[in-house]
Amino acid sequence: MQAPLHDFARVRLGLLLYSHLTEVDAIYMILANMVEITAGERCVMNPFQDLYRPRRSFADRVPPSARAVVERLKERAIERGFPALVALLDSFFNDAVRHAFFHSDYILHGDEFRSREARFIDEDNIRTSALKLPVILELINRSASFFHDFMTVYVAHRLSYKESKVVRGRFGPGGAYEDITLLVHPTGGVYGFRSGTAAETAESSADSSQ
Repeated sequence: MQAPLHDFARVRLGLLLYSHLTEVDAIYMILANMVEITAGERCVMNPFQDLYRPRRSFADRVPPSARAVVERLKERAIERGFPALVALLDSFFNDAVRHAFFHSDYILHGDEFRSREARFIDEDNIRTSALKLPVILELINRSASFFHDFMTVYVAHRLSYKESKVVRGRFGPGGAYEDITLLVHPTGGVYGFRSGTAAETAESSADSSQ
């Protein structure tokens, strides 16, 4: 984007970046789990599982849109008492802009991002079919800042672990607590976990190899 490009080409590249950054499901999954864990709930592999829609079979399902995922995350954040997270998501996630760009339902004209079908909310809280380019650029910058800051904190916490550590977690039958070993690489930080006793793990590994 810093290359000697036409201004509109730079905006389009920014919108492509914006659309990709706001689609990173893993970040929303981590945030959803953090919100639920603070309320005493268990971590789940996919906190948005119920948002998937069936197609032909259970294995062939339609994943939820980014909008549905973000709305669910905001609902959970409100329920658990995290309004600041809702405000943060609202500061950069604009589904109308994403939808118009992804579906090529926009033009760049003068200093505006215009759409034939999309309806945006401008800085004066008025519904409109066009947004000023500075508003679009601010969305792009905010999404990039959010992604950068999230990944910085995420990596820092992973690397803060220098050796494997045993913690208590609800991995047993019916949510019973048992020991969980966080697996740590000396330079790469946490990379996984192992549940159960050492004997159970060895037996499980032997069964898998057979």
